[in-house]
Parts: sequence; C-alpha cells; structure tokens
Amino acid sequence: MRLSIVLKRAALGAAVVTCAACALLAGCGSDETSPGASDDAAANGDAGALPENDGGKFSDGGCIKQAGPKQGTVAVSRSRPNVTGGKPWATPENARAVDEMFASATLGEGEETEEIRITDFGFRVPTSARITGIVVQLKRQAPQAGVVDGLIGLVYAGERPSSRPKFMSTPWPDTIVGTHHYGYFEEDTWGDDVTANDVMQPDFGVTFFAKRQGDAGADERTANVESILVNVFYCE
Repeated sequence: MRLSIVLKRAALGAAVVTCAACALLAGCGSDETSPGASDDAAANGDAGALPENDGGKFSDGGCIKQAGPKQGTVAVSRSRPNVTGGKPWATPENARAVDEMFASATLGEGEETEEIRITDFGFRVPTSARITGIVVQLKRQAPQAGVVDGLIGLVYAGERPSSRPKFMSTPWPDTIVGTHHYGYFEEDTWGDDVTANDVMQPDFGVTFFAKRQGDAGADERTANVESILVNVFYCE
C-alpha cells in the first residue's frame, strides 16, 4: 500500500517521491526511538518540497487535504525542561519565515542549545476534521560544520509535548541546500491523537534544539536556523 502511495504522488514531483521513498526505508526525519535516521536532503533547490495546497485535494482523489506550509508568529529561545546550560538562540524571531535571516547559537565542545519554540501558526481547519499528519519544514546550516540535530517535536496547549520527536543524524550542511522535512506526509501525527482544536490553538507549535557533533573538535561552531514551517494534513 505504501508503494502505491509513492507512485500516486509522482505527479507532485520527483522530490516528493524521493522523500516518500526515504520514509519507507528509514523515515523522513526519524523518530527518536527508531534505529536510524534519514539522510539530509542534498539538492540545490527545495529538497522534498510539499505542494502549497491549503485545502485542495491531492491528485489521487482521496479525502486528504493540506493546510500550509504556514509560519508562526511567536518565536522564543527558552530553557529546555530539566536541562541546564543550554546556549540561547540569538534573534529567534528570524526562524519564523523563509527570508534568508537566521536565528543563531554558538556552541562549544559538548554543548547543546536551548530550545527554539515557534507557536501561533494560525491554522483554520473544520472542527470536525480528522488530523492525519503533520510535517515540519526546517532550513538550517552550520557554516563551520560540526552541528547536528538534537530533537524536533510538536508542542500543544498546556506544555504538552509530542510523544515521538524526530531528528536527522547527518551533520548540518555549511550552506542552505534545501528544506528538510520531518514527518511522513499525511500519515504521521508524531505518536499522538491530534484534533483540529489542537492545531488551531495559539500554543500549538514546534520546539527544536541543536547540539555539537561529537567529533567536531574544540573550536566553537555556529548553528543557524533560517525557517521552521508547519503543514497539517486532514480529512473531512
């Protein structure tokens, strides 16, 4: 069945098929508990780009609709729960939009960042809709190399985190080479039963942190996040 989904998505472009095929093997942005993580996208353009649909049906005629990609309106750097010593992100608001401006953090040997949290995405879906999947789009770079994902997760009202945060294991590229997608299109709700009301709350959002690569040496390295966008898939 998954193979047929990949073939049906061919009309959306080869980049989407590539990401879907990646998900069949190792996950397009692996869960925290999975045995491996997917490779970074490696393209000059938007790798694995999702169509900007915002309510239209996919080409297979199914009921799945897409809202997004959308940007949040609130972005902050904050301490992670039960973690001390995280390095703060400068200008976290720069991670809200695709505009070639960066939220940045400088990491010494063995250090991790605070979480950058982006919320208030302004989703509007029918209250009776069944949420079938959530995909986060992330653009990031490390000019001096030596930076990897910590975890990326969803957050809901009341500080409730998603059950299955994700990561990619490969080091960040030294320039923006594409958009990295976390979540398997319309089939992945990150381990939770998500409702329409959940995604429409102003506190719904994304939380993310980065860390130094273990063998990156003693010199400081910079982590840059250009944008974090969210797509919601649903069925009426």
